[in-house]
Amino acid sequence: DHESFRTGFDTAIYDQLLWLLAEGRDPFSTVLNRPMLADHFQPGLVLLTPLYWLGLGVPGMLVAQSLGLAAAAPALYALARASGATEPLAAIPALAWLVCPWVATVNLFEFRPTAFLPVLLALSALAAVERRDLLLVATTLVAFTLKEDIALTYLALGAAVALLGRRRAGALLAAASALWFFLATGIMESLNGSYDTFGERFAGERGETVADA
Repeated sequence: DHESFRTGFDTAIYDQLLWLLAEGRDPFSTVLNRPMLADHFQPGLVLLTPLYWLGLGVPGMLVAQSLGLAAAAPALYALARASGATEPLAAIPALAWLVCPWVATVNLFEFRPTAFLPVLLALSALAAVERRDLLLVATTLVAFTLKEDIALTYLALGAAVALLGRRRAGALLAAASALWFFLATGIMESLNGSYDTFGERFAGERGETVADA
């Protein structure tokens, strides 16, 4: 599709932003007419700039997405094993992930940085089960930079960690997640971000804000 000049909307957005970042320029999207951090809070996008330094462009970006989605399978296998599953049973969620049509749809539809979140979330859960705090902190921080609302998922993970008996660690993770969510959305709003746009689009007769929706 890309080589036939049918590049999708989101792919075009991230292609321009990554090119600008790789060139050391201001990452302002002319597709959306707003700064990079105003549409979604995704500072982690800079981690993909080496693809553009190497001249790989959109094809490299799409391959990276495929690899990121596929990497969730071994992470799920490791999580199942750490949770007590036998090798054959642990292979089931990994295989189910790889053959899932929804995963394939995500991979083939567009490029989005959130495609790297499943492997990060699986590794975070693995770190929580194995009490590997350094891995939990690292995967959480990277995940936070890929989209503002992933923090709500980690808020739930914090509750799960607390239920596993680590109340202090769970409370810290939940509190950090809530704080990050409010900070990230606050920054977006200060940049005249997309929240009002989405509110007007989805609230309908209920109003013109996200809260109304």
